[in-house]
Amino acid sequence: MDPAGLNSQLIVDSLVLFQVCAYPYRIEQNTFVVTKAQPSLSAGVFQPAGAPPPAISAFLDGQPMAGPGELDTARGFSTIVPPSRLADGTISSRLVVSAGAKTKTDSVSFEIRSGAVQIQTPAYTTLKPVYITSGVVLTPDGSVPTPAPRA
Repeated sequence: MDPAGLNSQLIVDSLVLFQVCAYPYRIEQNTFVVTKAQPSLSAGVFQPAGAPPPAISAFLDGQPMAGPGELDTARGFSTIVPPSRLADGTISSRLVVSAGAKTKTDSVSFEIRSGAVQIQTPAYTTLKPVYITSGVVLTPDGSVPTPAPRA
């Protein structure tokens, strides 16, 4: 014990789950937007060295997700990919990690936008393979793209 109170005390839980997220994503108006129909659902999962691997369950919109996930115990990273394409719309994902008597749960909601053609402004999505319109194509930051040099 430090009588002067100058040292910090680090307490490590026997099971830590954090930062559940769907990748790749971007944030639009406080919403995680995923443009891949089969995103990687990932989270940090940490345990003390030598602990047996935890049991991990994933749920999409309350339904158990089929398919095995990967747990990289050296990096403390768990990843699972849905076995099939997710429909466009808002998805709720929940991860449950159990080790012995400890269980940790975390969740995230995100929007899938994986249509063939997507127009950002005004927001419009079509599943048509081709969409003809007039206007200017801009980069995601709103700037005009630089043409590639011709060979």
